[in-house]
Amino acid sequence: MLCLRDPFSTTLTALTAQALVAKVTPANNPVLLGLNLANGERCRLRDGGAWGAWGAPQNHPDYVGYYSCGPRDIVWARPNSSTGGIDRTTRNWTVLIGDVTGPLTTIGVTTAAFVTTAA
Repeated sequence: MLCLRDPFSTTLTALTAQALVAKVTPANNPVLLGLNLANGERCRLRDGGAWGAWGAPQNHPDYVGYYSCGPRDIVWARPNSSTGGIDRTTRNWTVLIGDVTGPLTTIGVTTAAFVTTAA
């Protein structure tokens, strides 16, 4: 099978399955694998791990991290966000970013990398 591991690359990685892989139907709503932000940061979708592993921002202890952006910034939102923390209510999407100690900042999303399963 072929996997895209880096949303900012065009390289696919060939993996060998240890057992047969079931056929899956492509998702109706593809996942955003990566985000480019207006401040120049690139954010990658959180891959695995417990939601609490990143902690929570001090000013929003009920938020969880959805994307990692550089060495410290994280895209934050309430748990079970249907959009992964991306505000899509207007034509110009935005996210709340920051680290666990500082205030959160609203930043625009300039481009987004989608991924889904091929039929």
